[in-house]
Amino acid sequence: MLSRLANVTRNVFAVNVDAVIALVLLKMLWARHRTGDFSTEALETEAFTVFLYGRMIGCAAEIDDHLNRGRNLDTRTPQSNVRFVA
Repeated sequence: MLSRLANVTRNVFAVNVDAVIALVLLKMLWARHRTGDFSTEALETEAFTVFLYGRMIGCAAEIDDHLNRGRNLDTRTPQSNVRFVA
C-alpha cells in the first residue's frame, strides 16, 4: 500500500556508490551543461574530482579501521559484539 501511495517500487536495485555520486552530480549540473553554461571538460573535471574525494575518504577510513581494529587485515567484527544489524 505504501509503495502505491509514495509512487515507489517494491523492487530492490543494487547500485554502485560511484553511480549514485554520478547521478547526483548530473542532477546538479546537467541543465547548465545542456544550455552551454558548463562545458563538457568542466563536467568531466567535476566528476573526477568528486570521485577522487570519495575515494580519498574511503581510503582514510580503511586505514583508520586497520590501525584501530587490527593490522592483520582481518577487521571482521565478532558476532558476539554485534548489537544491531540494519
